[in-house]
Amino acid sequence: MALTYTETVRRTETETVERTLSVPSRWAMFTAQGNNRMKKKAESLVGKLEKAESYSDKVKAFEQYFKAYRRACRSTSKTMAEASDTAVRETVWFFALQAGQAVGVSEGTLDDLWDSAR
Repeated sequence: MALTYTETVRRTETETVERTLSVPSRWAMFTAQGNNRMKKKAESLVGKLEKAESYSDKVKAFEQYFKAYRRACRSTSKTMAEASDTAVRETVWFFALQAGQAVGVSEGTLDDLWDSAR
């Protein structure tokens, strides 16, 4: 099952477009290994969301994803040291927003989970 979300696009007039959620291959990390690790974390989130049977399962999946990202930020390894950079953080957050929209988890809930994952 592919996760989809809707997006409002403004061209000559406002229209709603349905898009399929896809995991980015680039996460603004300096190394290919770092990008691959971030991609695996996102793929894990998508897998959990696809299997989720209830709203609380979806929230738990996001909570685990944010905690995994925060652990990566605290890492001292060379491949994950830049995980806390602004560009990486924004990529992670934007992907989470898209995934949340695809499964019906509000931005406010995601924001609370993001803040509590520290």
